[in-house]
Amino acid sequence: MASKYNLKDLNVSRETKKTLNEYVYILVKWNKAINLVSNDSLSNIWERHIVDSAQLSSFLSFDKKIWVDLGS
Repeated sequence: MASKYNLKDLNVSRETKKTLNEYVYILVKWNKAINLVSNDSLSNIWERHIVDSAQLSSFLSFDKKIWVDLGS
């Protein structure tokens, strides 16, 4: 799914970008079957789900190994 958001402003590694692209692919694929996110939000999935979550990273302590964004 194409998007104007590409994570360049989030300063993440190539490996992280690759992982996030794989995540988006899987999310879109499985959303058809089990409605993980609103279908309306798929058209701007990077802004609504990836960038929105990543913007909080400056407030996190990275000594933790696992983080979960549960949404609302």
